[in-house]
Amino acid sequence: MNSNYLTKVVFIVDGLNLFHSIINTLGVQNSLIDLEKLCKTIILANEEIESIEYFTSYFKGDSHIAVMQRKFITINKKSNIIKLNLGLLRPRKLRCNFCNNEIHYFKEKYTDVNIAVSLLEKIQDSKLAKIYFLSADKDFAPLIKRINYNYQTLKIIKISLVGRFNSADSTNIHLTRKQLKKCKF
Repeated sequence: MNSNYLTKVVFIVDGLNLFHSIINTLGVQNSLIDLEKLCKTIILANEEIESIEYFTSYFKGDSHIAVMQRKFITINKKSNIIKLNLGLLRPRKLRCNFCNNEIHYFKEKYTDVNIAVSLLEKIQDSKLAKIYFLSADKDFAPLIKRINYNYQTLKIIKISLVGRFNSADSTNIHLTRKQLKKCKF
């Protein structure tokens, strides 16, 4: 098909949501998925991907999951259409009021706001007809609903991730295990 007649689309990807979906579905050892190839399994025949905006934070430490996540990001960054947008993982402590023990964990910061800002920037692009949004996060539902209502020429298509949605999920597309398996490096 002549690229002059293809509709331009963009992918906004909530990276930690996607990576958790992949490792929960295929296992850490099979987590190296070709993100561009995966996105191409989603688009319609008359669509062309302009960019894939990948929002994430690097896992801390040298656990097997952290190493595989960094490999996943490194191998996918080689694509010309994937743009990496990094947030932070900040250390947090939680103290038990009964036993006084502390739990140390990390909390992701900036990613959701960066995604929302990107969505707002993308709706200003007059050559875009569609944004595919991959996330399991329901916090974006009001923003997506408002954009879809106010911008009749642009639609945001929500894509639920494997193992991270329920039957009441009102998204437009559900990513499948089969799609993930077909897109392994």
